[in-house]
Amino acid sequence: MAAKSDFTETEWEALRDAPHLVALSVAIAGGSGIIGSLKEAMAPAMALVEAAKEGGFLGFGGERFSENERAILAELSGVLETAQS
Repeated sequence: MAAKSDFTETEWEALRDAPHLVALSVAIAGGSGIIGSLKEAMAPAMALVEAAKEGGFLGFGGERFSENERAILAELSGVLETAQS
C-alpha cells in the first residue's frame, strides 16, 4: 500500500485534488451544466429547510422559515436564475 512519503509534494497534491477535479468535470459535462448541477445539489437542502419548522412545540405552531432564511433563499434563487440566463 502506498503512503504519502512515497510521493513528491507535487504528486501528492495531484492525488489529493483529483477527486474534486473529477467531480467538477462530471458536473460541467452533465446535460444541465454547472448551474443545473448546483440547483440539483441544493434541492435536498431546500426540501429539508421547507420541512423543518422553527419555534412552536413538537412541530405545532412553528414557522417554516425565519426571515433571514427567506432572504438567503431568495438571494440564492436570484443568483442561480441570473447565472443560468
